[in-house]
Amino acid sequence: MTRLVLLNQAMRLTDNMLLQQQGDCMAVLLLDKNQYLGQQHGIVRASSLKLAHSLWLAEDFRLQLQQLQLPLLCMLADANTVLPALIKDFGISSVVMAEPVAAEEQQLLQLAALSVPVSCLDLNSLLAAELRPDLNTLPDSFSKFRSQREPELKVSPALSAVSVSGRWLSPDDIQAATTTSVTVDFAAQWQQTLADHPLPQPQALATERQQQQQFLAYLYDNQAIYHYKTSRNQFCDLPSDKASRDTTPLYASFVSTALSHGTLSVRWLWQQICVLETTKAGNESTYWLKFELLWREYFRWQQRKFGVLLFSHAGLGRHPVPQPQGDMAQQQLKFSLWCQGQTGLPLVDANMRQLQATGLMSNRGRQLVASYLIYDLGLDWRWGAAYFEQQLLDYDVASNWGNWAYIAGAGTAAGRYFNQLKQALQYDSDAYFIRQQVKELSGLGLAAHLPYLSAAAAPWQQQLQVPPTKPDWQSSLAKLRQLLQLR
Repeated sequence: MTRLVLLNQAMRLTDNMLLQQQGDCMAVLLLDKNQYLGQQHGIVRASSLKLAHSLWLAEDFRLQLQQLQLPLLCMLADANTVLPALIKDFGISSVVMAEPVAAEEQQLLQLAALSVPVSCLDLNSLLAAELRPDLNTLPDSFSKFRSQREPELKVSPALSAVSVSGRWLSPDDIQAATTTSVTVDFAAQWQQTLADHPLPQPQALATERQQQQQFLAYLYDNQAIYHYKTSRNQFCDLPSDKASRDTTPLYASFVSTALSHGTLSVRWLWQQICVLETTKAGNESTYWLKFELLWREYFRWQQRKFGVLLFSHAGLGRHPVPQPQGDMAQQQLKFSLWCQGQTGLPLVDANMRQLQATGLMSNRGRQLVASYLIYDLGLDWRWGAAYFEQQLLDYDVASNWGNWAYIAGAGTAAGRYFNQLKQALQYDSDAYFIRQQVKELSGLGLAAHLPYLSAAAAPWQQQLQVPPTKPDWQSSLAKLRQLLQLR
């Protein structure tokens, strides 16, 4: 009787109850090909960088477990075919896995449940066990959700130490158990997959040990958490910031990639902030990082409650959602220029180019480029969400699709429009980020804020059919022109 332990979204040693088993167990990490190589809205679901990062994160975890004498079977395969085959060929009696959030992950659970009993452990939520929300009474607004839990903001405790138990099938056991009709050298197949998708250098991996060290340095060595509430609205470190080009940026916590892959425990993170507040000091910023983690939590429960509705254009149907404008050829042109960061609107282009280069973007940037796609370019918000899914190294299904639905008005709240020029002057006042990312504007100083100045912007402006000076930009343009005259 062998239990299959599916370690998807649980690639860590700390606070991982999946590693605490009894009896014979088989450890598997199954990356579904469709979630990386498939398409949605005509967009491939993962960039080459995102796919390579996911594969090599899995390999790093496999090597960690190998040191603990726990063999991990890793594969990039069609989950609908491979999972039932594994259950059948290895005589699996039950499956245990991290509790899924979205419908696609729940299908994997349902697939396994057709053959054997399946149990789930909610490893990646702040609120579990007796703190678990009731989906039937989940509030429609984040404010109500948060207020139900303040002022104490209790969360489920993290496991205090790394703990591994059970008898885990060795590679030889796995090979011996494979039926003659399905003879597969899983290890060789995995190594070939890695060889086919090398990790670009010097790309860092969001591994557990690296991310734990980085976060503790963020709390104690750099103490950057104490300015999180203000710096989180930046798009990058500013020249006045202490961080140099050779160090990790300090304007944000940079834990999102590890959280999205399950290489870092959100409960461990919360615990570390609480320890800092107790032993050193807390302030508005330490609270605000917990506030953002609670936002992530809310999106997870909202995804569990509403499911596939949050992937439709109208969403929940409670508020108007802008309809795409123009014929399909024009829409595709607009979308292509948006993806490339070549719309001629400097702050939008800067954020989109950063996304292409690094697979990351600040939270403020994500909201702004989403608003621009939906309300200025008049495109289907789901195209933007799908492109983010393709590009983001920290892609999280609930946070990504939940935030896009939030901006579009497809969720529980009305949509949010942002005045792009006003936001640019407020959060990139010296155009430092714009000049850093949009090289053709690098020598312009504050004038880099002016729309449609980049090399080929004039024809784009006409094709995009976005007016050069929108009415709600007038006061910001006047302010900018005044600042330029003063310099």
